Amino acid sequence: MRATPRTRHASAPRSETAALPKLALLALLAAAGAAAPAAARGRPVPGTALDVSVSTTYDARGGPAAVVHVRVPHRGLVFTRDGDGFVSVLQVAVVAERDGRRVGGGFAEATARAAAFEATGSDERLACDVTVALAGEGRVELALTARVRGTERVWRTDLRFDPGVGSGVPWYFAGFDWNVPQGEAGPAAAADTLLASVTLVRHPVAGAQAPPAPTSLIFRVTDAGGDERVVGREELPTAAADTLRRRLETPAASLPFGPLRLDVSLETAAGHRLDLAPGRDLVNLRVEWRDDAAWRLHVDWLDGFLDGEARRALASLPADERPAAWRSVWAARPAGEFPDEFPDEATHLMRIVEADRRFGQFGRGALSDRGRIHIQRGPPDSVEAQVMDLSYPGQWEVWYYRRAGVLYRFYDAYGLGDFRLYDTAPY
Repeated sequence: MRATPRTRHASAPRSETAALPKLALLALLAAAGAAAPAAARGRPVPGTALDVSVSTTYDARGGPAAVVHVRVPHRGLVFTRDGDGFVSVLQVAVVAERDGRRVGGGFAEATARAAAFEATGSDERLACDVTVALAGEGRVELALTARVRGTERVWRTDLRFDPGVGSGVPWYFAGFDWNVPQGEAGPAAAADTLLASVTLVRHPVAGAQAPPAPTSLIFRVTDAGGDERVVGREELPTAAADTLRRRLETPAASLPFGPLRLDVSLETAAGHRLDLAPGRDLVNLRVEWRDDAAWRLHVDWLDGFLDGEARRALASLPADERPAAWRSVWAARPAGEFPDEFPDEATHLMRIVEADRRFGQFGRGALSDRGRIHIQRGPPDSVEAQVMDLSYPGQWEVWYYRRAGVLYRFYDAYGLGDFRLYDTAPY
């Protein structure tokens, strides 16, 4: 179930610099140089509210416990240097109260890692789950505090949670498996077929009603734009063993390209619903062969690997010839001295996904100037940023690729993050 905020527990104080005249504020920024803004050191930045949901789990006797699922994008965290990369640790504490008395609590922490500095500002999400055992019955209030370890960045929110909401469903989720491995950098790309299975156990109380409520098991997939589709639906038998295992199998080519979210729920004819929370994130790297617009974009992103004439010929192919032609491109790719400059197919497609995540403030990130360079060359070896000052409006960002001996200068005329390619030069 989705947890509903009750109150805003704490609000960020207004920055003292907000009252400064415009010129004084610009001078302050210029004096700050490359130092992080106050928001990066302390309070949460705008637009980085926690994504919080709560699911119910049960023990062997049917006693409920709350599992609080917290998600926050990397751009909302504070990263510090750790070896060759960057790291941030999110700590989450939950206290459960009923009628003013503490009836449970829990604590957990999770670590986000980023290989490159640009990834620290992406929409990739860090997940942290806290299990809260509950004493007694009835609705509880959950006081949640999330903190980035070693900083002043703190989120606080109060939630109401009723463990009895799912009691009208005669089953509950006891297990989940799929063919998308979870690594340090996040869920890997889906294979040609998405496989997922759930284990269901009959609820000790709700499952004892006679007759059991008719229940549907539903698999939904949501794309990055929020569009949802049902990819699997099954009516569960009313007369069955106490444990059921059900499986979803769907071709990855039938799903949208890029980041996806898989949600699973149990829903009864009476309107009761129990979600498998949180949803599972994955990345689908299957090219959409029969979507003409999507195909032309994928061909255009081969700029730097194929010349213009080869790309035009590839873009004009009918749908049934596209898969073989696409595979031939990667079979014929030059090995190259530097693999990063001549990536394999999976690396190239993941660069598109990463470009969307990192540079999508003003439309699709993979179509932005920074996104296109990221797709062609991968993340830069280093980035130099210059904030606006009194002598020159706007801000600059310089990407350095040492092995290739080239740099790219991007210019944001209004300081809003809309960087355009200004020029490129050897160095």
